[in-house]
Amino acid sequence: MRKRLFAAMCAGPAALALGACERVTEPVVCSLPFIPPSVNVAVQDSVTGANVTPGSTLVLRSASGVVDSVSIDPQPGYVIVSASLGYSAVGTFSLTVRHAGYQEWTKSGIEVEGEPCGARTVSVTAHLRPAP
Repeated sequence: MRKRLFAAMCAGPAALALGACERVTEPVVCSLPFIPPSVNVAVQDSVTGANVTPGSTLVLRSASGVVDSVSIDPQPGYVIVSASLGYSAVGTFSLTVRHAGYQEWTKSGIEVEGEPCGARTVSVTAHLRPAP
């Protein structure tokens, strides 16, 4: 009898606490003007692993067309290791990366889900193969 009573006493408060957690919802606070990117892209040489993001052109497409594109110009004194595209866009995308001296690289089926403050950023690394 004592074991059952002890189990009921311990289980009761735990169940109430868990139930309360499911019902408590706090308001979502978005720190605007920050709008999360849909896709963050790092561009690397597939042979050496070197960062070749500077000098790359990236194009993000959905079924309805181009969502966003960016050309990354090398900036003296700065190290650019990635680029962001498609701010707050959600859905299924394809990404194309072009860079002089490399073969064009494309990845399809990139799934970006929404969150209360925008898109849940997906990170992609494009491994570019040197042009023949």
